[in-house]
Amino acid sequence: MKKFCIISNQDKDNGLKVAGFVAEEIAKRGGEARLLSTNEAAKAKGEGFTDLSGITGDTEGIIIIGGDGTMIQAARELVRFNLPIIGIDLGTLGYLAEVEPDDIEDALDRLFSGEYHIEERILLEGTVITDGKESYKGHALNDIVLGRSGFSRIVTVKVCANDQLLGSYRGDGVIIATPTGSTAYNLSAGGPILLPNAGAFAITPICPHSLDMRSVVVSDSDEINITVMQSKKSQKEEVVVSFDGNNGLLLTTGDTVCIRRAKDTTKLIKLDEGGFINNLREKILK
Repeated sequence: MKKFCIISNQDKDNGLKVAGFVAEEIAKRGGEARLLSTNEAAKAKGEGFTDLSGITGDTEGIIIIGGDGTMIQAARELVRFNLPIIGIDLGTLGYLAEVEPDDIEDALDRLFSGEYHIEERILLEGTVITDGKESYKGHALNDIVLGRSGFSRIVTVKVCANDQLLGSYRGDGVIIATPTGSTAYNLSAGGPILLPNAGAFAITPICPHSLDMRSVVVSDSDEINITVMQSKKSQKEEVVVSFDGNNGLLLTTGDTVCIRRAKDTTKLIKLDEGGFINNLREKILK
């Protein structure tokens, strides 16, 4: 692997110093690098990366400089390119972006010598149905979340798997998480940790108003439908659905989100065979 695009989060990589260093090191090794950039302001507006035109047919891999949030954003924006990605961690957790700044040169040596493997991570595809018609479709690497709108009261959603009723969840909402996202919001809400190759999704209620509401793990071949229900006759429910924390869309009573495994996957470049377990032990289970 010798031809890369570099996407750097300018809010974390001040003056693109790290990106410039990576580009120089790639050139020293006889490779090629095209530098792209993104920032949190564009991400907050739902604009994604500022420019992806530098990704051409000869690009072999994408180097992401930032944190786990930048990696997740990259996965969603880059899914159509079907290229492997690797992250350099300038964030706080470094769970997906596994290369530390001090290890950049060693990581590049291993990329150039082929000492890596590709790990495929499943993506969620969510389709919003309003008045019987598709109104939005998006992807998520971590999770799709239906939650309360602002300071509204508790919400009620009906959850079905393959047209069979799992139950009605009353509380602050519900999370549908991939194995990648199982260590994020899902874990904070009391959901289970899924290994990357688990082939499953976790359905986890957020602050449920009943002690018998628990997380449910389903196969990634199942289709999950979540419908916003009406708790009080005099008032419609208002729920926000988000994809990896972005694209917050307002739903009302009767709207449904159909969630299934996406056809595409995110391809992560891994330098360490025991990366997930090591990260789990060192950063979460310590």
